[in-house]
Amino acid sequence: MSTGDPEHREPTLKIVCPYDFSRKQHGLFADGCPNLVWELMRTRREQLSASQLMRKNPTEAIVDKDNHLRDALRYILLSLPSPSEIPTELTREEIIRDAFANGREGSLAVVMAQFEAREPSQA
Repeated sequence: MSTGDPEHREPTLKIVCPYDFSRKQHGLFADGCPNLVWELMRTRREQLSASQLMRKNPTEAIVDKDNHLRDALRYILLSLPSPSEIPTELTREEIIRDAFANGREGSLAVVMAQFEAREPSQA
């Protein structure tokens, strides 16, 4: 499995929410964000007019409604540092120790996912 092929790899981000996200909810939630999932499920593209469809490159803009949490998620994801390549000789414990020693624990989950996604002969 190639990690560079987005069609055939595990997702980079998984959102887990134990609450009902079929409708918008009010309040604070300690271990999930049902309104983020609700917004993501309701994301839709703008309807294209006949003149837009006639153009060579029609726009595929997303409707700008109910997107506050989606925008916040985008800003968070874009602010995260890119994970560095993992040297093949490092073990799981060394990767964790190195991340905390160098202040890179914010991207540790991504680095560990890369470590586990390696070919069995490399892990």
